[in-house]
Amino acid sequence: GMLNPIHTGEKFCATCHKVSLDVEINQYKWLRGQDEYDAWQASGVSYNAVASFYNPPKPLDCRNCHMKKVASSDKGNNRGQVKSHFFPAANTALPVLPKSANEEWLKRTSAFLQDGRAVVDIFGVMIYGKLMAPLGDHLQVKPGQDIRFEVVVATKKIGHVFPGGTADSNEPWLEIIGQNEAGKIVFSSGTLEQSKEVDPKAHFFRGVLLDGQGEFILKRNPHEWRTTLYNNSIPPGSADVIHFTWTVPDNFTGTINLTAKLNYRKFNRSITVHSLDDPIDLPIITMAEDQISLSSSKNTELAENAGMRYNDYGIAMLRQKNLAASRTAFEKVTKLIPGYADGFVNVARVLIKEGEFEKAKDQLETALELKPDWSKAKFFKALIAKTEGHYDEAVSMFESVRKTNPNDRVMLKHFGQTHYFAENWTHAHSIYNDVLRIDPEDADAHYNLMLINRKLGDLGQAKYHSEKYLKYKPDEQARSISQIARLKYPHANNEAQPVHSHKLNTIGLD
Repeated sequence: GMLNPIHTGEKFCATCHKVSLDVEINQYKWLRGQDEYDAWQASGVSYNAVASFYNPPKPLDCRNCHMKKVASSDKGNNRGQVKSHFFPAANTALPVLPKSANEEWLKRTSAFLQDGRAVVDIFGVMIYGKLMAPLGDHLQVKPGQDIRFEVVVATKKIGHVFPGGTADSNEPWLEIIGQNEAGKIVFSSGTLEQSKEVDPKAHFFRGVLLDGQGEFILKRNPHEWRTTLYNNSIPPGSADVIHFTWTVPDNFTGTINLTAKLNYRKFNRSITVHSLDDPIDLPIITMAEDQISLSSSKNTELAENAGMRYNDYGIAMLRQKNLAASRTAFEKVTKLIPGYADGFVNVARVLIKEGEFEKAKDQLETALELKPDWSKAKFFKALIAKTEGHYDEAVSMFESVRKTNPNDRVMLKHFGQTHYFAENWTHAHSIYNDVLRIDPEDADAHYNLMLINRKLGDLGQAKYHSEKYLKYKPDEQARSISQIARLKYPHANNEAQPVHSHKLNTIGLD
């Protein structure tokens, strides 16, 4: 073709979509900005990450989603098609600005966002400490009960974290609405307030950046960013579970229709007001939703054939470090879908974290019976061997995994560390340099190369990697700034907890 090879690959996209802020910009230190490239590179979407929860049928890059082929009579067409240069993504702001308003543009972007990118699942409820799941279309509740809804949000057709781009200004959130039979809202979370701000008690999928005084970065002023209060983004092919608590009113007798929506607004209201002399209402796109009905009379309906719903719930609970709940969910998967090898690997993931290595090995052997010579199962067996100090065995298995996943930085770090523990300094040196080939700004790799070069007696290289490590590592002291924001903004403090819930207050049943 006419293009330079660099223009046809994902690394060209990384020139804008993997950024950093250095001392020249912020007068502080190097900080990683938005980074779609690494999220894609280290995921199952690229087929690099051996331990990913999900993989598409074939590896995908940026062009597969954002430059799909479209019919064209352009002179550069190939059999009547060209790659679309509309680059559909998530910018629903530009198509509604007065000077660039374009209805077709907005429709195209909205359709892209709603094309199964993520799913919402009112998976179950906790009542009296017991999980009732997977829910069908109806849940029976009783007056006075304390209920915790388990709402799963899973990324499906997204090749990077959700949300992508500038996670501090993009505004995806979960909206929960309970309506009675007359359509009146009786409880909610995440509705729009009169100020056009989203209910601050809502669950947001975003990063909250703080300046040196613990205030939110809300005016496109990243040069003043010092630390991150929280980042609730979801990786590609992963899931999160959001917990909502509700006390059923003592006088509850009717029916409530419960809706959970994943909404997306390109910019939060503060950014919009700051950026425009005459602020407009930016579109709110519902990317996905789920519904159930609640009543005190009709029996609860549980869903059948829900193995993958359990799988997403298990992933979400694992990410929240609820190992018992995660293991139970994954064990359900193995019973509901006994031929799904990932189910057994996922059980093993949890067992490894629990220190139950022998049980984990049994699960991995079952997975290998279903998928012989499977690199994913070998990777977790290698992790166990490494942890148990069987370095030769671990090295052999990591070497095997490396043949199928040579650009898996997580695997390479484990592989390099295994060689380090075995005092194979030269091999460790080579492998950690492979990590830097993937990401020259990887702080962990620089730190380990500092140690390895000291062992090899190369103090010059040790000093070089020490300097790079100090440049790229996070500033631990800056985390103290978040305490200011936690005390000042209780809702943000709640969101910053790794495991938290959102209370649904009943407004009135009549």
